[in-house]
Amino acid sequence: MTSRVKVIDLQEADLDRPLYRIYPVWLFEMALSINGGNLTLVRPALWEDPQEDLCAWLQMDARGGSQKQLSGYLRPTYAQCWSMDGQSDALSRAYSRVSKDPVSGRNVEPKLEGVKARTTPRLVIDALEKSLRKRGDDALELFVAKIAYVDSPGQEILDRLVKVGPTRLGAGSDRAWSLTLKRKAFGHEQEVRIIAVARPDTNANIIQLDINPNDVFQDVSFDPRLLAAERNEREARVRALGYTGPVTIDWSYSRTLVDAVLPRHWDELDANARQEAEARSAEPSASTTKRLLRPPWE
Repeated sequence: MTSRVKVIDLQEADLDRPLYRIYPVWLFEMALSINGGNLTLVRPALWEDPQEDLCAWLQMDARGGSQKQLSGYLRPTYAQCWSMDGQSDALSRAYSRVSKDPVSGRNVEPKLEGVKARTTPRLVIDALEKSLRKRGDDALELFVAKIAYVDSPGQEILDRLVKVGPTRLGAGSDRAWSLTLKRKAFGHEQEVRIIAVARPDTNANIIQLDINPNDVFQDVSFDPRLLAAERNEREARVRALGYTGPVTIDWSYSRTLVDAVLPRHWDELDANARQEAEARSAEPSASTTKRLLRPPWE
């Protein structure tokens, strides 16, 4: 059976690499519960950075002074972002926020917490294929795309526009490709996107692709700054919503006693250090030594 989900810039070896997404806790609960599980894709226009979709802001200037917005050619698109980096503290702090009560140590703003889910591109593609078959229509073109971090995304898009024209750039794989270009300043994200290109008359701000979360999410973990009791509460909640996979503990913020194996007893190390310091202090310093000169009449 021919795959309806296309890949962009992902090699065969990439398909089984881990992919990570840090969900807001409320959105992760929605991903487990709505329609028995879903992946929610949103319009890039809703993202904070307007340069995420440069095509939407591109004005074409033709000879003779005429102008036209490229946005009029663009099919509605939706996307969800994942990352190949599961250890980034910068991403964790950006998408999961914990504010601890000074007395109880509990998070006072749990709605801002993140839940990290792990999957692979292959599992995502398989789930998207099943979702398309379940929908039974051809209203969406789906892509799983690796983001390219380039010096000038705008120039890349302009070059492509000149080559293929606005109608082709606004639809299909070219439209999906236009959402794979980001500035090099974001290279640490190692991003992979799920992209949907919809029919021209699609007006929704989000689309939800039905999935079985237990087929897609290989494991989940909660913010490592939470207390053990809080982690247990969060786990009970996702279990009640039907998640049956592993829940791992992220120990990156735990206070752990580390065994340091020494070559000699610590008292001996201190004694050696004192002896070396005393030896150095007894040596004449080049900056303070004076040379004694005898007068020539002696």
